[in-house]
Amino acid sequence: MPNESKFEEILETEDLSKYYRSDNCKDQTVRILHEMSTEFSNKQQNYWLKSEDAQKILLAGITKLSLEYQGQLEKEIKFNRNAIEVIKLKLRQLMDSPGNQKLQRIFTPSPQHTAVKFVSAIQIVLQELEQEGNYLVMPSGLLQEKEGRKRCENILKLQKGFHHFLVVVCDDEESAQNLENLFADHHDGNNFGIIISRSEKLDENDEEIKYTDLTEDFQNKILSRIVSLFQEEEKTLTVRDLVGDKPEEVIDFRSIEELLSEEKEIKIPSFNTSTSELYIKRKLRFPFDDQFELGGECRISPDGHIEWFVEKENRQRVWKKIKGEITNRASSTHIIVEDSDLISTGKPVDENQLMNSIENKEKERSVVILSGVAGSGKSTILSSYYKEIKKAKPDHWVIRINLVDHYESILKMGNATRSDAVDFLVNQLHVVDDKSSFSRSLLRNRLETGDRIVFLFDGFDEIDDQCQEKAIQLMKAIIKEKSIPLYVTTRTHVLDKLQLELSQLAYSLEKFTEKDQTDYLVNFWNREINLEEKYDGLLRQFAAFLIEQVSKTLKDKDKSFVGIPLQCRILAECFQSNVKELIETPTSTEHNISRLLVDQKFDLISLYDRLMETKRKIFREEKAKDTNPNQIVKDGSNQLLKEIENHLTKLAIETIVTDQKSTKVLCPPQSSNLSDDDLADEENRITSNGLKFGLTFKSKDDAKAQFLHRTYAEYLFAKYLYKGFLLDDKRHNKLLENESIRQLILEEILVDRSSGRNPKYYGVQGFLNSMLKELVDNEDWRNKIGKRELPDSRLFKRILDYSDADKVIRKHSNRSFPMPPGGFEYSLWNAEEQKETVRQLLKFLNDNREAFDKEITYKLGGPQSIYTGSEENIEPMLTFFIFNENYAEHLNIFLEFLSRSKPYSDDSLFKKLLIKSFCSKEHFISGRIEKALAILCDLKRNQLLIEMRRTVLIIDPEAFQRFYLPEVEAVRAMDLKIWMEPDLYRMTRFHYAAFDGETGTVEEILEKMRQHLVDLEQKEWTDEVMNAVMVEDEFGFTPFYVATARCQKEISNKILAFLKENLPQNKLQDNLIDTKGFLLRPISDAIEFGNIHVFQMILKAVKKEFGQEDLNLVLCQVLPLLGVMAKIVVKKYDKVTDYTDLYDLVFNVHDCDRTSRILECMDAEHIIGMMLLKGVEIFVRDVYDKTNLRYHPDNMWHHEFHTLFRLISCDLLRRFTKDQLEQLGWTKEDLEFEDIGNGWIRLIHIKEREVPRNSYWTDFTALAISDDETGGYNYLSKKILCIFNCMKEKGVSDDVLKKLLLHEEGNGFIMIELSLPVAKRLLTYLSTESQEEVKQQWKNSAPSLETYFPSNVETLNNNRNTNILRFYLVYGSEVHLKDFVNVVTSLHKTINKKGRLESVCIESVWSSIFQHCRKEKKTNEILKLVSEKSDILGGDAVKRMLLHEIDNVPLLFKAVEWGEDIEARLEILPHEIKQEIQQFLEQKAPAFIDQAFQNPQDLFKIFDDYSEYYYKRLNTLIFCLNYSNENQLEKFVHNITIPPFKKFIPTEFLAELGEVQKEQTFGIWGELFTHYCEENFEMENVKKMDEFMKCISEKFGSDAVKELALHNDGEMQVIFYPAFRREKQLLETMLKYLSAEDRKEIQNQVDEFLNSLRFWQG
Repeated sequence: MPNESKFEEILETEDLSKYYRSDNCKDQTVRILHEMSTEFSNKQQNYWLKSEDAQKILLAGITKLSLEYQGQLEKEIKFNRNAIEVIKLKLRQLMDSPGNQKLQRIFTPSPQHTAVKFVSAIQIVLQELEQEGNYLVMPSGLLQEKEGRKRCENILKLQKGFHHFLVVVCDDEESAQNLENLFADHHDGNNFGIIISRSEKLDENDEEIKYTDLTEDFQNKILSRIVSLFQEEEKTLTVRDLVGDKPEEVIDFRSIEELLSEEKEIKIPSFNTSTSELYIKRKLRFPFDDQFELGGECRISPDGHIEWFVEKENRQRVWKKIKGEITNRASSTHIIVEDSDLISTGKPVDENQLMNSIENKEKERSVVILSGVAGSGKSTILSSYYKEIKKAKPDHWVIRINLVDHYESILKMGNATRSDAVDFLVNQLHVVDDKSSFSRSLLRNRLETGDRIVFLFDGFDEIDDQCQEKAIQLMKAIIKEKSIPLYVTTRTHVLDKLQLELSQLAYSLEKFTEKDQTDYLVNFWNREINLEEKYDGLLRQFAAFLIEQVSKTLKDKDKSFVGIPLQCRILAECFQSNVKELIETPTSTEHNISRLLVDQKFDLISLYDRLMETKRKIFREEKAKDTNPNQIVKDGSNQLLKEIENHLTKLAIETIVTDQKSTKVLCPPQSSNLSDDDLADEENRITSNGLKFGLTFKSKDDAKAQFLHRTYAEYLFAKYLYKGFLLDDKRHNKLLENESIRQLILEEILVDRSSGRNPKYYGVQGFLNSMLKELVDNEDWRNKIGKRELPDSRLFKRILDYSDADKVIRKHSNRSFPMPPGGFEYSLWNAEEQKETVRQLLKFLNDNREAFDKEITYKLGGPQSIYTGSEENIEPMLTFFIFNENYAEHLNIFLEFLSRSKPYSDDSLFKKLLIKSFCSKEHFISGRIEKALAILCDLKRNQLLIEMRRTVLIIDPEAFQRFYLPEVEAVRAMDLKIWMEPDLYRMTRFHYAAFDGETGTVEEILEKMRQHLVDLEQKEWTDEVMNAVMVEDEFGFTPFYVATARCQKEISNKILAFLKENLPQNKLQDNLIDTKGFLLRPISDAIEFGNIHVFQMILKAVKKEFGQEDLNLVLCQVLPLLGVMAKIVVKKYDKVTDYTDLYDLVFNVHDCDRTSRILECMDAEHIIGMMLLKGVEIFVRDVYDKTNLRYHPDNMWHHEFHTLFRLISCDLLRRFTKDQLEQLGWTKEDLEFEDIGNGWIRLIHIKEREVPRNSYWTDFTALAISDDETGGYNYLSKKILCIFNCMKEKGVSDDVLKKLLLHEEGNGFIMIELSLPVAKRLLTYLSTESQEEVKQQWKNSAPSLETYFPSNVETLNNNRNTNILRFYLVYGSEVHLKDFVNVVTSLHKTINKKGRLESVCIESVWSSIFQHCRKEKKTNEILKLVSEKSDILGGDAVKRMLLHEIDNVPLLFKAVEWGEDIEARLEILPHEIKQEIQQFLEQKAPAFIDQAFQNPQDLFKIFDDYSEYYYKRLNTLIFCLNYSNENQLEKFVHNITIPPFKKFIPTEFLAELGEVQKEQTFGIWGELFTHYCEENFEMENVKKMDEFMKCISEKFGSDAVKELALHNDGEMQVIFYPAFRREKQLLETMLKYLSAEDRKEIQNQVDEFLNSLRFWQG
């Protein structure tokens, strides 16, 4: 070895600082010297140290640091051999890569853990190269400084001739980029750098740590970690218990980090905000106890799940039927279940069965809806379910969501797909710890798999409509395709919506029994006072007595008060002090108990008032304990109580009124001189004291205070409103003096319940109604005013004094501001105070005549309109005045008011109103009509009185006689001119004679006319008189009319005989069919007024004088009363029943439509009578022939065949026996029957027709195909199901049903063209084996697809074609499907008909379906089926269908022009296909969008279908937003607001603004708002607007939202359009994504616009 001192000098000369930090060089020198000495000791002379050994000694200090760092990392995690082998391959690829620079960047969410995996692989690679140890691992922190990086470069320079790896672990991307230059110079190709940096976003080439990569020891270490808290459960659970059998699906890389950290305790809190309540076991009512099916439209399982067989748009109609069925069965088939029966669904009877029901998802009820009135214990039962489920299965994740707490989050929820819902629940709803990766991953897995998770949704009724829609979407997404138990509670007023949307019938909570009430009271007092067991008997005695007193005091409708748990609790709290007093009484006797309850009130308001007083008392007592009681303390305590109650009132308003603007109107911010900090401290102080008051709670320290129950908020809010109605000016709170508050109260809060609007205020209304009772003295009124319909005169005057005339009159005309009689008995209005109330109303109307005219004219649609919807409120009031003799003065005023109003200056409208009033059978009093007529006479309404003659004659003949038939001077001679001269009301003496039944006089008149008609001098005049008086009276008031109305049979016959004899034949025939003719006018009036006797008399007269043929002609004009007509027709003069004439009436006409309508009106008795007359064979044949217009695919007018369907499916078939049904040759051409009596039928044989045609079965199915366009299982489809259902009920064999399903005619199986859901439903009537046989036959024998789509086809029936495609995709063979895509995308030259216009267009079968099929669901179903058949159709089948070109434009771009929702179409596709198509769109869309905005009229055309205008236009705009490039996005708002359209401004705006019609230029955006947001499609349109505005907000910010809302095309800002049309939801949605400040600013502008409009109108 060289001299040591000399060597030390050499080392110092070499400067170790090139490799080590300067402060470490001396230590390293000593170490190197020592190791060199050791190396050379005992070595031979001339021993040379190898360079590689020298390098090791030199860098041993570096190696040591590397190994220490490596050891730290390996303590945390280790990987199995398979994971290491994957990394080893990557290292080999790095080593074998060309070039000198060997650097690999690794991105991973966990750099330290990934480094362990790479180091393990490096060790194996170097071992295989026999170069162990040639690697370094270091954190990037050592290399951040320039000196550190230089030292690293020097180290790399030493590594020559050997493989060497440097692994650098970085915590951020910046440090990683700084290190890449280390490998740029000074290397020989054997240095390999691996830089591992952190990245949360990974692609397929990046490194993600997986649970399956870990060694078995580390996997077990993770699984054995203790979870110290899982949703409030103290039971010991491990991670293994929670993740189940597939931990790799739950434990992601973030979870691995969390679970391997020993320092962090694993806790998964519940986030359950519910409070602990005393619980008594409950019973629930359910409407059914078995499964039943409703007419082929739905099936309801025993647990209430509704399986729909109709499309969504028809479910509301079917739901009404279900409700009717529930009502019918309610008293007989409902069942009562225990609350525990519903836990986790199923029907367990013990704990073991309960557990089985939780684990066996096949038996679970997926949804349980719990309904009940306010305070019935809905939230409490959910708390009980929570505890019971957690107790039975602690590893179940039970998520309880108070919908009110999460209101804001739910409103912001986006799409409701299942994946979106999972993201929403995990990331936004705060039901899991945001900081715990394991908790979030576990929840996501439970949601995605449906494993051991239960949802409890509370308070559905407490959120507004918009939030309810979102909540329902969330619930549907949760239960979709996964059997996740879901419970939801609601009050009854929104129960229908929930049951319909979730397809589940609800359980209703039964009220407490008397035993339940007693148990609750005793348990409550025991818990609160902590009494000894010895007092239990006394408490029960007091509780029973208290309950008895309450029941005696309350009225019948309120007797169940204490049966409601919340009210029971209130009772317990109110009388807790009495219990204490009772316990302290030395001798507690029944007398003492009764003494405690003397003079107590038990009505609803009194008990809530007592509760508040109890809370005040307790609060004062608590304060008194803390201080020395004195007057100052008492005053301070009282002041604090006022502050607390004001705070609680404000909180109540914020709880009930969710709209912030309305909240500020009701509770305007108070000015204050305090600083913000002082204000916050003051608010916290009051809130804290409010919590001590006992009506509120906080779920956590930083949460907002909430009421223990919503009814407390409703009571306090009602109390606040009530003070505004107080009649004592010193006590009322001036609330109604504020116009904005008045408007809010009258138009929103106190809206009539029958309107169905604003159900969130119903509870408030209930309390307010009870409070207002105190304002009325009359006992009858006190019983009635709870309905809020009978106003106190003082209270009513206050409302009118404070009210805006336009608003009151508008509500008056809409029936939301009830007026007299308001549904009450007339006698209740007869006191002077009530008459004064009505007088004030009439004065108010007279003083505001212009407002009345404008509103009623608007409601009527103008003076000439037939629609009289506004009369719903006016007519009852007019009827009331007419038929209540105490209101004679009021009647005079009101008739004069109406007569002078603009709408009722029109005689026809006034007549309609008067007729409705005059015809009031309930209130009719003889003689009162005459008073009204006299007033109208004084008002000079002579023409109106002329038009009222017929009505008055029928309703009140005595009044008619006194008013219209005054005494006239007798005429001795028969002077025809005198007898036929009309008076003031166009009445002649001929009319008088007909009225009085003077047959002789009538005969003289008719005879005189006969004589004149043959007298040449008199004939012309007589003809004119005869026509004018007897035939052509303008209002049909002829002598014949008068005679029939007075039942003057002989006179009627004589007049008819005369007219038949003297009228020209053509004029006579015209009058037989003219509804305004002399004959049909009295018939139609007899029908309208229900005078069957007159109706029969006229028909008999016609039959006698004109004959049967003319009678048939008349009868066909009045089909609604066919039953009455039939009885007349079949009765002969000898009282023998003969159906011959009726049969001729039905079948011997040439109008098929008339035959059908007659048969549809016919009752069963007469159908059987005609059947027996001709025999069943002839009858059925005639029905087929006379009602069957042979079906053609393009002929949608097939109403005539509906009758046949009804007869066959619902009437005739049920008269066949099983054997007869099995013989029935549905698929043959015709049948022959034999009648065997009693309505039963025997099939004789099949009879062939001379002229071939389709079988009747083919006709049935063909019609059902066409009718399917109107919605799935509609009328005709249901009838087909009815046929099968009837056969199945009769026990018909599968063979018969199979023949129908396999019947071939025309192109092939007739089932191919039938709606697929119907075909599937028909299959269910067969056994499983028979179903498979039929499906196999279809697959084997169906014709090729090309059979239905020849190349020369000229018209495309989209509904039929949709059915065909779906059939082949479901039941077709591989042979059928081999050319599927080619067939459906081949182009055809078709003729497009629109009205009388025809145009030729190029389209494919698929493009035509895509554009025109009304059911988007069907096209999505086809796409989904195609994607599932990719193994047969090819992986690109969907892409080819969606992107095949029409007019050189890909289909999806054409669909954008049509306004289709492209993303919705792609959503159902598999991820890979969807991604591929989206990539295509991203590439091609910018050019398409450029062209679209260059020629906007082409892409943004005016749609013909106004119902979905917003939906379609916004779909196009959203597509442009989603697929525009950056340059296009910059111009987007500009492009949609520049005006390419010329269009006339909507007339309704011009009318209101007083402007003339003019043409205006509109932008794409502005033109949209010139259309109504159609009411029937409002929800879909509003959702689409929400999607668009959200997209605008995300891409451009809220300023762009504001710009679009305030955009002005020249006439007015677009936001004013929905405001003007009262499209509230659309308006709110447009403002939703604005800042609070901007929203307020725009809302103020809207208010100013509406106010200015009212001012202009006024």
